[in-house]
Formats: sequence, structure tokens, C-alpha cells
Amino acid sequence: MKAAVKTAEKGISLMHEGFQAGMTEEELWSILHKTNIENGGEWFETRLLNSGPKTNPWFKECRKQNYSKR
Repeated sequence: MKAAVKTAEKGISLMHEGFQAGMTEEELWSILHKTNIENGGEWFETRLLNSGPKTNPWFKECRKQNYSKR
């Protein structure tokens, strides 16, 4: 569990660092997925990433929607 948490925290940190206005949810998600693979993490069953007006209802996969700078 400690290794899983460490990998997740690293991936989330890299997502924060790598975020840029105009990138898609899929591009942002790929940072977490790449980090997970590089560190021997388990398979992600879905590509869940909630942002903007689609945060509810939950369980919507990431999309090619671009983020805008606020």
C-alpha cells in the first residue's frame, strides 16, 4: 500500500507540474498513467478524471475537452 500511495502521489504531483492551459483531459491523464506504468503500478480500470461542469455525475472518463486558463 505504501508503494501504491507513493506512486499515486508522484503521479498527481507531476500532473500539477505538467498542467497547461489548452491541454486536453486525456493529455493530463496520460501523465498519471505514464508515472504509474514507470513505477510498476497496477492496471487502471478506467480513465476517470473529473473537471469543470462534468464533475457530477461521477464516473465519466476523460475526454478530448481542452482546459481553459482561469
